[in-house]
Amino acid sequence: MHDQRILSAVPRRLFDTSTPHEVPGWDELARNRSFYVAADWLRFADTDRMAHSRYLGLRLAGRLVVAVSSHWAPEEVDAGYIAARALELPAGTPAADDGVLTLGGRRGFLSGVLVAPGVEQAAAAEHLAELIRHTTGTTWWWPYLVSADVDIVLAAARRLGGDVGPGVHLVGADCVIDVVGGSIDDHVAALATRQRRTNFRREQRRFAESGLTVRQVGLSEFWPQLGPLLAAVQQKYGHPQSAEEMTARLRRQVQYLGSRAVVFACFDGGVIVGFALAYEWGGELVLRAVGFDYERLPGADEYAQLAVHAPLRYCYEHGLRRLQLGTASYAAKYRRGARPRPLWAVTSMPGSDAGTLGRRVRRFTASMPGHESESFATQVEQSVRRWTESGS
Repeated sequence: MHDQRILSAVPRRLFDTSTPHEVPGWDELARNRSFYVAADWLRFADTDRMAHSRYLGLRLAGRLVVAVSSHWAPEEVDAGYIAARALELPAGTPAADDGVLTLGGRRGFLSGVLVAPGVEQAAAAEHLAELIRHTTGTTWWWPYLVSADVDIVLAAARRLGGDVGPGVHLVGADCVIDVVGGSIDDHVAALATRQRRTNFRREQRRFAESGLTVRQVGLSEFWPQLGPLLAAVQQKYGHPQSAEEMTARLRRQVQYLGSRAVVFACFDGGVIVGFALAYEWGGELVLRAVGFDYERLPGADEYAQLAVHAPLRYCYEHGLRRLQLGTASYAAKYRRGARPRPLWAVTSMPGSDAGTLGRRVRRFTASMPGHESESFATQVEQSVRRWTESGS
């Protein structure tokens, strides 16, 4: 336990602002964390004007040591960020009716704990607990954390006390490709099965023979052409967003994120028939969205080229260590070399019981091949055991 007499003697400053850019050092802490806790992304997310957001940081001896964002969004429309739905709270639960404060960001389906390098976990938990206590007197949740970040948030939450919490819930899975070797041939060689290696090379050949080409283009120049393609994907999967709405969203990304955007466009002659939008951050390339003109696609593995092949080549060319592919389309991503990671939420409410946890594991592994399904279940089991033992 940190000596409180020492802590109280250290010069300190608490920041509580409406934008992360007003917390000096925010991006230094976010540099090796998820892009979705970077200051520019958080500012962009707030442009939908659906949340009252606060950004807090604790500065000790002239250095920012911990930071956190909080978001009160009772009119939230994204089901993945509505705690009552994501946590499957029973009807009539007060938190389900009254709303839950979201910590750690509210778009992107991946969060991260912002702690300065070299700060021990016990001290980080104490500092983080102070910020959580400062920002909320209500029910809260911190969704879409990888297992290692849950360790710190859970330790902080336990310092807050409370009659029922804190609890941990399994709320998702995402996909990442760790860049190995020095070229995409090394990636292919490292794929888990001969069939996957054969399929990857076949995709390369089919696309090369199709006459389509993939080129990197600027978001600031091409966003008007990309909006309808993005809307087509949204509508295909049951989301009602129009071409105008998606074009406006891309325009805002140009305004707030344009300098960080990496766009891969698939051309049929001079016409864009598909694209992938990614962001480079902290040694990673983060795939954000894909869009297609389905009526013009010849069926030459365009999704594979835009979502995996082209971004992976970019990683090799720019010395990046990881390609972050996000959630959904699990089978397609795993076949091309991704691995699964469980995503969790820590809450001030009770955690999932064993039966609920088991159902969620089966739900997320249902579309995973055998190796990935086993890996995912093992990660969940090991993490839950660690948290149970640490709280005993």
